[in-house]
Amino acid sequence: MSSSVVAKEQAKAEKQKRFLEKKAKQEQAAAAAPPPKAKDKKVKKPAAVDAYEPKKIEEGRYEWWEQRGYFAPQFTPEGEVKKAGKFVISIPPPNVTGSLHMGHALMIALQDTMIRRARMMGMTTAWIPGCDHAGISTQR
Repeated sequence: MSSSVVAKEQAKAEKQKRFLEKKAKQEQAAAAAPPPKAKDKKVKKPAAVDAYEPKKIEEGRYEWWEQRGYFAPQFTPEGEVKKAGKFVISIPPPNVTGSLHMGHALMIALQDTMIRRARMMGMTTAWIPGCDHAGISTQR
């Protein structure tokens, strides 16, 4: 063989040797490295609804309040006002003849919240929604 062919073969052998050494180092590094973490699956959030759905949101809540007697008047066994006192809301709801708006709903919601809180604190409460001070429309 000629010297140029031998030189080419030696260069080729050296290149192959470097390649195998590099490959061996990469395999050792991969074996020593911790396994890659599994990607967490994304939790899909429920799609937003365009409107309030009271049946879905309020399911079971009304029954919970009734079971605990939060709607029942609470007096002493003798029928007297409790020692904690009384809490009364006497402002009537809006007239039916008027145009209802969100302010009316807010007013009713706030009164309901205050009465329930007072009742849970042990007070005798009175709030009778639906009795209009000009009751012609509502009482008919």
